[in-house]
Amino acid sequence: MGNVVAEKSYTKGVESVAKGDFLSGLAYFEAAIELAKKVEKIAPPPKYLSYYGLCLAMVSTKSQTALELCESAVAVEFYNPDLFHNLARVHLRMGRRDRAYPVLLRGLQLHPSHRGILRDVHSLGIRRRPVLPFLARGNPVNRMLGAMFRDEGPQTLEA
Repeated sequence: MGNVVAEKSYTKGVESVAKGDFLSGLAYFEAAIELAKKVEKIAPPPKYLSYYGLCLAMVSTKSQTALELCESAVAVEFYNPDLFHNLARVHLRMGRRDRAYPVLLRGLQLHPSHRGILRDVHSLGIRRRPVLPFLARGNPVNRMLGAMFRDEGPQTLEA
């Protein structure tokens, strides 16, 4: 019989996530995990854990648990761009843009036209060049000039 029952619950969960209904998705993925473990007596596939982690991060304060679930799923299925997308979304939910960006890039390496990853990379935006390119981005002078020219004026000053 395989994991047909658990897979149906997983599919409904993915549909819920696509609609932005993470609470329903959480219930479906939790059911899929339990069905895989108890009824079908198999270890839950990494994709179940990854999506469960994503939903957990979106609807609760258990961000660290969600992050661990997504990271463990990516470690097993390192070839699945959807799992990298879920991990990046958890990082973004936790306010960790610096950690989300390389994860998104890894997902794009696996699937260059992945719509969700492309959307998230685009939403992160592209950083402008430092005002004084010969100084480090974090240099106090660059930071002050960057704040002054944020919405107007030149992007760079040629030396």
